[in-house]
Amino acid sequence: MTQAELDSAAPDLRKEVLAMTRSSGDADQDTKLYDATRDEVTKGWLLGPLVEADLERFGPWTLSRRFGVAQGSKLRAVDDFSVSGVNGALATHECIDPSDVDHIAANARLHADALATPPELRSPSSPFARVRRHAEVEGDALLGRVFDIASAYKHLAVCPEHRRYSVISVFNPRSGRPEMYRQVSLPFGAAAAVIAFNWVATALCVVLQVLFAVGATHFYDDFTVLERSAVADSVTEVIEGF
Repeated sequence: MTQAELDSAAPDLRKEVLAMTRSSGDADQDTKLYDATRDEVTKGWLLGPLVEADLERFGPWTLSRRFGVAQGSKLRAVDDFSVSGVNGALATHECIDPSDVDHIAANARLHADALATPPELRSPSSPFARVRRHAEVEGDALLGRVFDIASAYKHLAVCPEHRRYSVISVFNPRSGRPEMYRQVSLPFGAAAAVIAFNWVATALCVVLQVLFAVGATHFYDDFTVLERSAVADSVTEVIEGF
């Protein structure tokens, strides 16, 4: 679907999405979802509730339905940008290549080889095979930690030109009617948000690696860091302050 086709289909799709925005059949879940939505308004992540007149100034606009997914005792708000056609209109020439468990294992092995493995046990192919370990490193423990970016997508804003594609609907259990809101930050459920966030996450990881010499990899919003215990506190301060 092209952008022009998306704009053309938007009015009819909005009607369908509004008709779909109804109770889940679970009153408690409906309330949690609506309260979570209002909390996002308070935090500045959403604007609304809005009426059509508020949105017409943006030109053709789409509407995506918000629903809740239970995760244990919590409820995650998910915005369905597929039903609105927005995800279908995404085209990209790049793919995401996050550091998965293979990258993490390779990073851990390299750090262990450099900082912990006895020289006589190093593989002949090791880049440290003939490197003498500095005396202050001997006996130091190798530590690992995962740093998670809380509410990761919410740290990044929607492109102003794409605000008209960021409108969502949510069921209000008190009025029994759907309400509309506009996303200010990247929505969870938009395919483009995954790519946009990972550009930033990759850049952050490179900054940690190059400027701060931190042994970090990242898998979406999780950053796995390996460092020797003597400097672990300093590295933690850098990352949390960064």
